[in-house]
Amino acid sequence: MNNKHLWTKQVTSNSLLETYLDQSIYLKAWAKYDHEPPTGNESDHAEPSPNLRCQFREDAGMDTYDEDMMVFRYYGHPLYIDSIAKNILVDAGQLQKLFKTNNIENCNAIVAYQD
Repeated sequence: MNNKHLWTKQVTSNSLLETYLDQSIYLKAWAKYDHEPPTGNESDHAEPSPNLRCQFREDAGMDTYDEDMMVFRYYGHPLYIDSIAKNILVDAGQLQKLFKTNNIENCNAIVAYQD
């Protein structure tokens, strides 16, 4: 069974959100690791450092993620539950309970994904 996850945050700009989510450096390091022929030198074939991961992946505890399977939204204003629910296709009442339980308020950026 897939679990749905919702990440929320208050950020000051879309560019800061993009930086927080940018995994290009890590993926570029993996591309070299995955596509270079063996050289016989183990250090040439070491997996990329986890320190290259974007901050979102670090905070969410993920090694990698598929952007095509996620919803990313930034808004220049705080979001209302109904707007978020509509964007991620979930029940607004259940989302309201989740926000209340986790003391979530004043977010203007969301990332929704499944396991």
